[in-house]
Amino acid sequence: MSKSESWQEKWTMNSFPSLLTDAIAFDLQAQTKDFSDFPTMNRYSKASILNSIFAIEAAANSCIARMKYPKLIIEQLDKLSIVDKYDILYTAQSKSGKNINRGNTHFQIIKELFYFRNRYVHPKLIEKETKVKINKNKNNTKIYEQNPKLTQVLKIPYDFNTWTGEHSHIVVKKTINFFNYFFIDLCGFTKEKSSELLSVFAQGPVNTATFLAVHEVQILKKFKNDYGVDINFLNFNNKDTA
Repeated sequence: MSKSESWQEKWTMNSFPSLLTDAIAFDLQAQTKDFSDFPTMNRYSKASILNSIFAIEAAANSCIARMKYPKLIIEQLDKLSIVDKYDILYTAQSKSGKNINRGNTHFQIIKELFYFRNRYVHPKLIEKETKVKINKNKNNTKIYEQNPKLTQVLKIPYDFNTWTGEHSHIVVKKTINFFNYFFIDLCGFTKEKSSELLSVFAQGPVNTATFLAVHEVQILKKFKNDYGVDINFLNFNNKDTA
């Protein structure tokens, strides 16, 4: 009987792939609903957009943790705004010491999304005025005029209770585009390098590997095929899936 081999591996778990693929999956569900079932469509849309936001935050935190700074510094970095975190990540890897362009559309979108994130995390009462008309042809039924105020860049309503599949579709695509821009275009990482930062990472005695769950790979491939958007920052065509 042959002796079995054994060795120690160190695994670094990462919530980013789960959050990103949940955002896609919820948006796909939102697309199956219409206004005849608006409450369900709205729930899927909100879940998708929130998971997109959480994925953006998880990506920044994951990269900061991988920078091997002392724990005290990481704790201080964790208190920064999301744009400040990405600024530090870019500056740290940029040999020229440049900062990000905060006026760039990608970072303006991040600011808008984190406005919603902060409203969800710190909920408050909101007062608003609505025009009401009486429809005399329909037993004096009240008609509430819908004219939602939209964000400047994303053009989605500030009132998340009015979000639809159209809005979550916009946000998911913009989120993927942001990651492509930041990791590949701006930082100049290969997809292997950014995958190492953003996926489950295993360190063995000799080799290292990054992993995505099979169901996550399936959702990413569906996104690429159905949405027509390339995912350049993640390597999900390799054999390392779990």
